Amino acid sequence: MTEEFKKDEAQSDLLELDLTVLLSDLIRNLFRFWWLAVGLAVLFAGMSGWSAKRQYRPMYRAEASFTVETQDDTYLYTYFYDTTTASQMAKTFPYLLDSDLLMGRVKEDLGVEYLLGTPAASVIPNSNLFTLSVTSSDPQAAYDILAAVVRNYPSVAEHVIGNTKLNMISPPELPTTPYNQPSGLRSVARGFALGAILGLMFIFLFAMLRGTVRTPAQLKQRLNVECIGTVPRIYQKKRTAKKKEELSVRRANIGAHFQESFRGLCLKLPADEQCHVVAVTGTKVGEGVSIVAKNMAYTFLENKENVLLIQEKTGVCIPVEDNCTLDEMIRREPGTDLYIFSCPPANRISRSTLNRLVREAKNRMTHIVIDAPSCEDMENLSRFLELADSVVYVVRQDTAKIFRVMDGLERLSGYDANLLGCVLNDVQSGAVGYGYGYGYGYGYSGYSYRYGYYGRGGRYGYYGYSDGERHREITESSR
Repeated sequence: MTEEFKKDEAQSDLLELDLTVLLSDLIRNLFRFWWLAVGLAVLFAGMSGWSAKRQYRPMYRAEASFTVETQDDTYLYTYFYDTTTASQMAKTFPYLLDSDLLMGRVKEDLGVEYLLGTPAASVIPNSNLFTLSVTSSDPQAAYDILAAVVRNYPSVAEHVIGNTKLNMISPPELPTTPYNQPSGLRSVARGFALGAILGLMFIFLFAMLRGTVRTPAQLKQRLNVECIGTVPRIYQKKRTAKKKEELSVRRANIGAHFQESFRGLCLKLPADEQCHVVAVTGTKVGEGVSIVAKNMAYTFLENKENVLLIQEKTGVCIPVEDNCTLDEMIRREPGTDLYIFSCPPANRISRSTLNRLVREAKNRMTHIVIDAPSCEDMENLSRFLELADSVVYVVRQDTAKIFRVMDGLERLSGYDANLLGCVLNDVQSGAVGYGYGYGYGYGYSGYSYRYGYYGRGGRYGYYGYSDGERHREITESSR
């Protein structure tokens, strides 16, 4: 019973999270694609107005009203009979209009081969009032046809209903104004509403079918991999956006929570040999692997450790000799104690030489962080996986499709890589982001942030926040 309760509670939490993510997606995409809904609304409004104007054809209606009386003076209930006769005439009139007899007489009366109008009949309920009307695009044709129908209808109806008399109350008049006034404004409004609905449907479908990783819970739920850290999205104010700066925990104005995100990440890594050499990779280029790898190395330095960062440098054109030493390949970054090994591409350094250099570095360094290629370049990535004790997988929020992340993780499993977990990078939240709970914010030196809490288990994430001014995302989070 307890297990079933826990299962139901877990499913309830997942449902709540999914609905929260979906709602956040809808709001975020509404802010992102509002122009599409407005554009479609304006486009459809213009098309509807133009179509209504082009298709509009003025129609005219000529009418005449009558009372119906019977010619049988001996009938005691004359009014009842007249009312019944009027109702019966209204019912039989459509059939009479289709009859060759009546239409033939009307055409013969007018001297035409076909009629440019449509006759109709109606009766006021519970009365002997009867109305004949003719609609046509030609007002004169409507009047002439109605007059001909009035003249010939009684003689034709006599064979069906009997001897009747039509007393004209309202004689036919030549119509001067169309009865169908143009409805351009209504057409424009309908088109605008239709376009807006289509735009909102697109936004809804885009949110439903996005298929990207957006929360730490999705990593566990969809990919069965732990999220060991989240890195917030950094926003830069417009006045400082032109000056690009590296996203580094060493910057004084980067924000305490950005620094704490990497401290928390490094604290979650095992403190044994499986974390001596850590390779950082991702699904594809643009996940922010280089930013995560370098900031992990900077964070390890805070403990006064010897840290080496290995980065592949495609600009190195001179092949590395097999007898080169580690001291010849590494350099200390100016202003820091971080050692950097700019590793040449695979065609410029042999695997045996690279393995020898890394083995030598393991004897001298406390931590070695490898800024490895993405899983798209698996042939090149494999040489770094051979050197690594473990792997950290970077997933940029709402970027790679879930099936592509899954494919990248499966490729890693084929090399028996010791996956420590995933880092959800470039996380945003707030009114148009992800997560739920509560949060608070603070600003510093041209930047502003907000962070809060994910779920109910105490796992926290960090969210970018705007302080009212328009911000632009720094694009340094791509490789």
